[in-house]
Amino acid sequence: KGDKALAPSELPRRLTECMGMEKDLWSLPILRALADALLGIKAGCGRSPQHEARWYNLTGFCLRPGTGEATDPWRVKKIWPFYFDGLVFSKETEPRLQWWIFWRRVAAGLGSGQQTQIFSAMSSALLPVQSKRSKRAKVKPVKVSPQERREMWLFAANLERLEISGKIELGRELISNLVNNRSWQGALWALSRIGSRQPLYGPANKVVPPGEVSSWLEALKKLELKNPRKLVNAAVSMARLTGDRTRDLQTAFRQEVITWLQLLGAGEKKLEPLRKAVPLAGKEKSHAFGESLPEVLILEQVDDK
Repeated sequence: KGDKALAPSELPRRLTECMGMEKDLWSLPILRALADALLGIKAGCGRSPQHEARWYNLTGFCLRPGTGEATDPWRVKKIWPFYFDGLVFSKETEPRLQWWIFWRRVAAGLGSGQQTQIFSAMSSALLPVQSKRSKRAKVKPVKVSPQERREMWLFAANLERLEISGKIELGRELISNLVNNRSWQGALWALSRIGSRQPLYGPANKVVPPGEVSSWLEALKKLELKNPRKLVNAAVSMARLTGDRTRDLQTAFRQEVITWLQLLGAGEKKLEPLRKAVPLAGKEKSHAFGESLPEVLILEQVDDK
């Protein structure tokens, strides 16, 4: 407090020192206890852009992925009004970036209606079609920096409860960007999340149909990348076998994908999920989420929410 108050940038380091371990090793009880403490000092966001950015960054980290602990629904109810309150320093770059990182991290705790509400409000910044509709409706278009647009894309890619029509629009826009050399770092990851056969937490009936995803994979096969590893990871996510005929690609086409990935250097272990239905491994879940997940956390898939 007072003159001895820590600078916002120092807080993660001090917490790591106090815990005696790196933050990726913090247990779920520790994370949620910290989240509850941070929720109690939300008013401190108004002190400076740095305070607000750090609060959203650290609180989102401690709440990730928004579900998995018995009292997480209570926490989601507590944070949902923040969306309508918006940022205190809404014109500052760092708080805006951390805002989207926060909502991406807690998205698994948001219901279908909540995910749709946020997506509808920000879609004009990602989708040209939505932008044109907004102009015709005389709605002020959303103007964002390239860095913020990237974070918005990563957030949108984690909306597993979004309607299929919205996911298809997002996927087609990403394919257009990739094919026309307008892609950005993380675009393949975002596409792999949107077109994934095996959700992390969302319902199976919100998975993009296999015919649509097959067309995306056909487009990806024409790409020439210096480092194909990210392309392989994305294709495995979009073509993996689940045992559910409504989600699985046609057998012949999946074999074509296997042959293509072999030419890109994929080994048999990497291709195993395309040959038989296997559950997502821990590393696969972390890769799909975009960062590490708390230890012992269990993500449950539900029909809808």
